[in-house]
Amino acid sequence: MDNYNSQFNFQEYFTLKNIEDVIGWDGYIDPKGRFYLTKPNNANYWNGSYNLHADFADDYLRIFKKINDVDYTIKEGIKNGRIRDSFLMGAKDYLVNVLGWVSIGYSNYQNEVYTCVPVENYCGLKPTKQQKEIAFKLYQLNNYDMDDYYFKFEGKIIELSNEENTKH
Repeated sequence: MDNYNSQFNFQEYFTLKNIEDVIGWDGYIDPKGRFYLTKPNNANYWNGSYNLHADFADDYLRIFKKINDVDYTIKEGIKNGRIRDSFLMGAKDYLVNVLGWVSIGYSNYQNEVYTCVPVENYCGLKPTKQQKEIAFKLYQLNNYDMDDYYFKFEGKIIELSNEENTKH
């Protein structure tokens, strides 16, 4: 599909094979473990936008899923039984909670990684093995806080060792 109107190239990166190509980038991981770039993770404003995850989601849904309005995404999520409560759902929420994608990025304002994963008890989906593998590698290579990874992907809080506890 070469004739779409978008600032994104929608190239799929098979990240375990070419992970060096996506180090330092924010993006999405689809359930098969393919990574899609949204912006360099050190950019607050890029390609005319402050919210590139939402822009990417809007464009992806419009171009590849033929979904053009938020009201439809709400109805589709409820119809498929994936969303338990109706609420205003944006395109990013749709990718995560209906299609099972993972959003991963870095906030320069808060100086921390931010990750959105499907929540099983909410939408019936959870991160796939492939998504966990890619996210784990990206957290390591980008020097993100691994406690955040374990909390988001494994639902655990990792306890500090005795040595680490005595440092505080």
